[in-house]
Amino acid sequence: MDFAAAYWPFDDPAGAAVGVRLRIARPPGWRIVVDLPGAFVAVDDDLARNRIGVPLDDGRGVIIGQLFDRAATEAGTVATVDPSAWRGTDAIAIGQKLLRQAWGAYVVIVPGPGHATLDIVRDPLGAQDCVTWQAGPVRLVASGAAYPADIAPPSPLAIDWATVALQLTVPVRVSEAVALTAMVAVEPGSLCQIADGRIRQRSLWRPADYCSPLQFPTPAALEQMIDACVAAWASSYMRPVAELSGGLDSSIVASALQQCPTKPVHWFTYFGEAPEADERSFARATALRLDLALTEVARSTRALVSSDFESVAAGLRPGMAGMDIHHDRDLAERADDLGADAIFTGQGGDAVFFQMPTAAVAADILASGASPIAFARAAIRAAHWTRSSVWSVAALALARRFPFPPPRPASFVRCAPGDHHLWFDGCESVPPAKRLQIFGLANSRVYFGASLRSRRCDLVHPLLSQPLVELVLATPIAHLTGGDRDRRLARDAFAGRLPPSVTGRHGKGDLTAYYGRLVARSRQFLQEYLCEGHLAVAGLIDRRRLASTLEPDNLAPCDAYTEILSAALIESWLRMRRHD
Repeated sequence: MDFAAAYWPFDDPAGAAVGVRLRIARPPGWRIVVDLPGAFVAVDDDLARNRIGVPLDDGRGVIIGQLFDRAATEAGTVATVDPSAWRGTDAIAIGQKLLRQAWGAYVVIVPGPGHATLDIVRDPLGAQDCVTWQAGPVRLVASGAAYPADIAPPSPLAIDWATVALQLTVPVRVSEAVALTAMVAVEPGSLCQIADGRIRQRSLWRPADYCSPLQFPTPAALEQMIDACVAAWASSYMRPVAELSGGLDSSIVASALQQCPTKPVHWFTYFGEAPEADERSFARATALRLDLALTEVARSTRALVSSDFESVAAGLRPGMAGMDIHHDRDLAERADDLGADAIFTGQGGDAVFFQMPTAAVAADILASGASPIAFARAAIRAAHWTRSSVWSVAALALARRFPFPPPRPASFVRCAPGDHHLWFDGCESVPPAKRLQIFGLANSRVYFGASLRSRRCDLVHPLLSQPLVELVLATPIAHLTGGDRDRRLARDAFAGRLPPSVTGRHGKGDLTAYYGRLVARSRQFLQEYLCEGHLAVAGLIDRRRLASTLEPDNLAPCDAYTEILSAALIESWLRMRRHD
């Protein structure tokens, strides 16, 4: 949900003039929520139902976004909430009540007396974007759309090269940090406190806090939670469309959507040339079982050109969620032609249901205090799953050396990774496989990033819903997987609603070959684009190594396709900023 909020001292004429300009220049479909001396808030009500922009008790603070009732979701039903239950002037109290009793995509803004301070709370998963900056006497808080930044831009404004380096080495941070010196992104699940020009953020929600006490949901309980989360999001839209890749995750979302009063008006599946990128047989089986109108679209591997990257470069961040550029554009255009107000996906399911085969599952069993016999059985199951020897699995589990996977930049990236993610706080006592799940959930936040699809309509990832994420965080990985099969609990939960070919499928689709063809056909352009671009001039990429990586004989062995495309997306964003 796009929004713009501005606060300035009550008696400041320059601030008042900015407020007037914001009021006059607001885009069509935007509703004014707060318009008082020293405060202006407007929200875009053009797309979804159930969107709120509700002033708080003092009339200046506001709750913005989409809110669903937590108790209703846990009971398997759908209900929105009365924001009056969370009104007040204490941001921490409001945020904690929201975390316990509601969920969705939201931001809370609470100004202090005279607007000398400002507190901001953002939803835990980051479904609602939020950035803040200072423009003269005015403090802006917004979703990141062109408005209001084009009316009241930050001052001073410059590229933050340290953040660019971070985004290059840890691509998921593209969807979170803003590489502009005057702008700060509010961290999901955090309280952002602004006072005297200083910004401090601290966590109100951490994954580690939900890893105990343990829960052991039945397949039916998981099924009910998924259905309720999907239904809540579906209740917000009139004409959604959806993707059905043929994989388990998107099929689960499809099954849940078909039970909602508002069903997608159309379904799309995209397929590549390589067999592993062609999942049409699975998508067709699900479509037949659920009676879906499915359109099959061949993925384009047309060579990329500069205009492809420029199309996703507008905005406060590089369009990392639009990395599959041809697919992103095609689905955005199809959604636009159908008048869709949302696109539903199954993204995030790999982390939520735990798709990663790992010996760490046996380490979790060991950490739980299991008997030697139980540990031995777990090691045997994990060895079968990972196709390793029982001895190697047992040795790894006993050594308990399963740190968070470090970022592994491509060889042509010169900057060294260095990052501390707030989501990893408190994970020291979390068992290894569960830590790996948290790492996967953190990486899944890239799906909330900017893309052509998200600019045309809302991009909805219902598997990344707070109640579902908290449920699986509390569920031992051995229970989610049975110790020897990825996403076993989810497979069992939907075995009666999806084709056996989908729930019993071994492996999943792989777009590596598709990206390989795309990069190979764009090799000459990408080499010129990156070797002569801002990243190279700044010394963040090594021209010689990049040229070597792009050599036809090296492309496949290096397997750096996504890293090359990520660098190109960041480069395009830098070029756009230098032209602003």
